[in-house]
Amino acid sequence: MSLLTVGCNQNKENEICRIPVNIENYIIDHTNKFKFIDADEFTTATLPFVEKNDCVMSAIGDFDRNGMEDFALIVRYQGYRINNEAYINYDFPFLMIFNNYKVSSLSPHLVHKTDDYVDEYNSTVIYHQQEEGIWAFIRSGIVCNKEVVEIPIPEKSTFYVYWNRETQKYHYINHLDENLCERIAPTKAQN
Repeated sequence: MSLLTVGCNQNKENEICRIPVNIENYIIDHTNKFKFIDADEFTTATLPFVEKNDCVMSAIGDFDRNGMEDFALIVRYQGYRINNEAYINYDFPFLMIFNNYKVSSLSPHLVHKTDDYVDEYNSTVIYHQQEEGIWAFIRSGIVCNKEVVEIPIPEKSTFYVYWNRETQKYHYINHLDENLCERIAPTKAQN
């Protein structure tokens, strides 16, 4: 399997910075909707917060908790527009998660803000400024004993994207939100 390395810290030889060929092909086959992100699109303000084994734009983990690897990737999404003159024809960065990317046909989840954040100005979970670039990055994390996609926004906050088995989709939560563990890892009585 060949792998494409896109936009990661060039000093790292890390598997997580490589985009698997089937995901690369998916993005290429859907260039009318998605574009790859380049490393220079992230602000230098994020760099002090990136740990040695992090790739700012991709993460691997079992985010849907079914025992198989999932691949999370930040891409530019051309199918989302907001009603604001400053963002006419702007391709927002979005988080895309490919569940079971090694064994199944690809059916990615494009993650939008949910729950307490659903009514916010724009629905991308990736914090950015049009002129200044992307101010967030992603990495795998463990919260309440469950794997999540962490979205640190340097000097602001950290958000988590977690799989909700009941809705069968990804949800978005701030690390300071109430009932964090009850929402991310509900007990069997709550399922």
